[in-house]
Amino acid sequence: MSNRLKYLTFAALLLSLSGSVALAVNPLVVKHTLAQVVSSADSKAEADKLFQEGIQQYRRGEYPKALQTYQRVLEIRRKLGDKAGVGQTLNNIGEVYIGLIQTEEALKVLQEALVIYQELKDRKSEGQTLDNIGWANMIAAKDDKKTLAILQQALAIRREVKDKGGEGITLSKIGFIYTYLDQQQEGLKFLQNALAIHQEVGDKFQEGFTLYRIGLAYSNTKEKKTTL
Repeated sequence: MSNRLKYLTFAALLLSLSGSVALAVNPLVVKHTLAQVVSSADSKAEADKLFQEGIQQYRRGEYPKALQTYQRVLEIRRKLGDKAGVGQTLNNIGEVYIGLIQTEEALKVLQEALVIYQELKDRKSEGQTLDNIGWANMIAAKDDKKTLAILQQALAIRREVKDKGGEGITLSKIGFIYTYLDQQQEGLKFLQNALAIHQEVGDKFQEGFTLYRIGLAYSNTKEKKTTL
């Protein structure tokens, strides 16, 4: 047998063997891979559904329930290696902690979320988290100048990425801080701008917050005039 014929025979044998092994193993490999894909898809769907449930619980003021729901979402998203989803969940957990007036816990998870967004170069989410960090600082009665600086940074990012709804949220918080600092006219300017944006984008939830803050600002102005 010539060397060429020997080579062709040997190559054919190898192909037949590899083909038989592939036929024996591939169905199991494919089945296992498909199972993993389906499992991951199911887990992602479950996390997304729970996340929306957490949002509704938070908006109804059911903070302990929302916290429990978000913790479950966080667990799933970490297992999936969903870094953006982990950041999103940490941010919302921070909001819940703010609602519970647990500002140290809030700042801890919000800083973790901020690092993730900066690594991902997700400017829109970075602006949202900075907004929450500023608000947590406000609730914790930390340095007012630092709080305003953080919120101004959040506002700049939200304008940079053209996040109109987010811009309104941050303007409202800045306005509230100015009224808290007894600068009612400056506060009302920011609050009126925020209100116009909420109405423009149809954000009734945030509109309610801002109207309440405007009421407080006018009330403080009236009280100040009666004491003069």
